[in-house]
Amino acid sequence: MGIGERIRNARKAAGLTQVDVAKEAGIAVNSLRLYEAGKRQPNLVQLAQIADALTVDLLDLLGYGTQKEIETKMIQVVSRYHKILSTLLHSESIPEAWKVFIRDNQPNEQETKNTLRALAVHRIKLSRYTGLMDAFDKLNPDGQQKAVERVEELTEIPKYQNTETPTESPEYPTAER
Repeated sequence: MGIGERIRNARKAAGLTQVDVAKEAGIAVNSLRLYEAGKRQPNLVQLAQIADALTVDLLDLLGYGTQKEIETKMIQVVSRYHKILSTLLHSESIPEAWKVFIRDNQPNEQETKNTLRALAVHRIKLSRYTGLMDAFDKLNPDGQQKAVERVEELTEIPKYQNTETPTESPEYPTAER
């Protein structure tokens, strides 16, 4: 299933018309029609605007699954990795020097899972920042100044204010030595 089909399915599931979504996303209705028909592809900024208008996760429209599904897959991989390490540590055929190295460099499983969760959240934010910066780079210096002013204005409007506590960059686990 392509992006256009995912947009159409999400729109229909939300009970919205193409006009409703296009207006809320700030894009032309004809553009949305072309996206849904698979005749054009939205850029990342437009896709993020459509996702916001549909109140769905950007990853859903990209076809990566929900953030929870991605997180679950990553945690399954981490769990398998730690089971393999545990098996190696208890194997009779592995030299003791290797076991010492594995024990000394093995990250804590819970820390690894927490880091992966934080990375999934930051990945979504990064995709939005990248789209914003791509658009910003297309502007001349006067346009860039106006863009900064507009963003500052948006921060004063309650509808657009972030109500969540800003998150810090994730702490990456380091091997204890």
